[in-house]
Amino acid sequence: MIAAVLFVAPGFALFALVILYRSRALSRISLYHWAIAPGTPSAFIGLRATTRRHCTIRSSGGASSRWLLHGDDRVPAIVIGLAIAVLLDAHIRRGRFFRTLFYRPVVTSWVVVSLAFPYLFITDGGLFNLVSCTTQRMSPVHNNIDWLGQRWTAMIAISILGVWKGVGWSMIIFLPRCKGVPRN
Repeated sequence: MIAAVLFVAPGFALFALVILYRSRALSRISLYHWAIAPGTPSAFIGLRATTRRHCTIRSSGGASSRWLLHGDDRVPAIVIGLAIAVLLDAHIRRGRFFRTLFYRPVVTSWVVVSLAFPYLFITDGGLFNLVSCTTQRMSPVHNNIDWLGQRWTAMIAISILGVWKGVGWSMIIFLPRCKGVPRN
């Protein structure tokens, strides 16, 4: 029993130091009209801050709930990753190239991806608008979708980003199983 406590103690101490201390500090900050500049006094406003921000909290909670229900990108990424792993296991030519191609988004920084990804959804000339216009045989000038300007299309764009980033990870997880990893 003592050995178990000694093994758990460093992790719990780190948890308590980082998480619990920061939670306490953030709770204290929420009771003040916090001044960001160092040395500037912060005015105590108490629980009035929570009533004033109640609508914002409710709105962000609703958006988070909608994201969990409708925009969750984990299931499509897993299904697509499994399909790609099965295809790559079928000994297609240039399998290493395709594994690298699908895994590249996983190791690409979120900062780089988030800076580059909006260019695919530009209203005038973005890749998704060009593809949708050519598949529907429409004029690219008149029927552009404002992907990032509306709530539901922005959720679709963010879901596409999450699936694109997660497919490679799922593929790498499923690929050894498709290849038949020995149990020993």
